[in-house]
Amino acid sequence: MVFDKTGTLTQGNFAVDQIKTGGLPVEEVLRLAALAESFSSHPIALSVLQAWAATGGETPDQKQVRQYHDLAGRGVAVELAAANLLLGNRQLMLDNQVRLPQPGQDPDEAAEATILYLAIDGLYAGELWISDQLKPDAAAAIGKLRLLGISELSILSGDRRQVVQKIANRLGISQVAYELLPAQKVAALETMMSAQTRNGTAIYVGDGINDAPVLARSDVGIALGAGSDAAIESADVVIMSDDLGKIAEAIAISRKTSRIIRQNVVLALGM
Repeated sequence: MVFDKTGTLTQGNFAVDQIKTGGLPVEEVLRLAALAESFSSHPIALSVLQAWAATGGETPDQKQVRQYHDLAGRGVAVELAAANLLLGNRQLMLDNQVRLPQPGQDPDEAAEATILYLAIDGLYAGELWISDQLKPDAAAAIGKLRLLGISELSILSGDRRQVVQKIANRLGISQVAYELLPAQKVAALETMMSAQTRNGTAIYVGDGINDAPVLARSDVGIALGAGSDAAIESADVVIMSDDLGKIAEAIAISRKTSRIIRQNVVLALGM
């Protein structure tokens, strides 16, 4: 069984904890970030907009945006009349030759945060540190799956290595892959499936639009009902609530149903 992280194992209720700047006022970094994220419905984007609203800022004026590009798994690129903005992860900055400052002094603090970098016309302008929390029932749900004999558990995520590893350590999951684009998630799942030494079923659990391809590729795709429409359409099973414990319950019910079917077939043939 393979899990997405954001919104699946974690609550997906992000909050901006800290803003660092490269010279601009903090309010200006937050304003530009909110403008760049105003077209997105991703939980991280919503957290940026909420942080801007909490300062008393007005709703971002989308008329200022000439062009908007959603770069899946990386961030967004926005063209304004006066400047071009890039807002996203470290890989997006590296791809566009944006020089970033050295990581902070506190690696444990950084491990807890997803970092959004802001660049203006190719120059680093600031960064937003955004945190997410593990779902309260995640550890118990993982324990129930292990009791059912599902011992091979993995996490595939587009987030940073430190963030993904921190969640995996809390849940006792050893196999993780991080900073993945949607197509790379599919490739990672296929690698896991081909590496299996015995016949088995590959199950993927996710909730976001980026999970749709890998949900379709897995033997059984499970989507959480609070997720995106694309994930729900691609999945084989939909958990209508956001309760991870329902996955173990669904597996137990399906196993019992299979036993009853086999018993009925044997009895019918015997008679």
